[in-house]
Amino acid sequence: MIRVEHLVKTYPGQAAEAGGGRLPSALRDVSMSVSRGEFLAVVGRSGSGKTTLLNVIGGLDRAWTGLVEVDGRDLAHLPDRDLSLLRNRTLGFVFQAFHLLPHLTILENVTLPAWFGTSDRDRADAEGRARQALERVGLGNRASDRPTRLSAGERQRVAVARALLNRPAILLCDEPTGNLDAATGAAVLDIFLELNRRDGTTLVIATHEPRVSEAAGRRIVLEAGRMVEE
Repeated sequence: MIRVEHLVKTYPGQAAEAGGGRLPSALRDVSMSVSRGEFLAVVGRSGSGKTTLLNVIGGLDRAWTGLVEVDGRDLAHLPDRDLSLLRNRTLGFVFQAFHLLPHLTILENVTLPAWFGTSDRDRADAEGRARQALERVGLGNRASDRPTRLSAGERQRVAVARALLNRPAILLCDEPTGNLDAATGAAVLDIFLELNRRDGTTLVIATHEPRVSEAAGRRIVLEAGRMVEE
């Protein structure tokens, strides 16, 4: 589902800041692959490159060198429209910050990905799919509430439901339990495990928490932009 070879990512301005001719990189010659239905944890300290790696795989960052393929498609050669469709149909994103819009209801927040869909049928079916997603994360009775009325754990579950709206084959999660207490984080992790085991969703979760990485089938360790352990 995911193939990365010799990936290098350097942020603008780093060359001037480096000095001495050595160019620092957020990612340095990273190669990895993720099979369909696999649960991969990406671990490492803050600043090790975890978020950057997910942003590249998710098509949120295009300024890099190397090879990145997602579901058989080479991201470097995808036109913007095709890349947007890939993000909308194949990929789901869950972030540490919940990114919910406070002026919308929970149901409206979950249906947001459908607003950018390409067919009227997708948009028409969105509310039904959103309600199913909210039921799945245990929030079916909160659809009309606004995010400000929810706890942190509930807001993260809404973010998971939103990511599931278009039934993505791949779910990319960046520190999804980082803002949650132990019990709430464990409940969110259980949702991810069910998605992986029951639905075969491919999971890539960047985390610094042992409870998350220990639940994964495999993990890679990043250090200063390099993959140092698998």
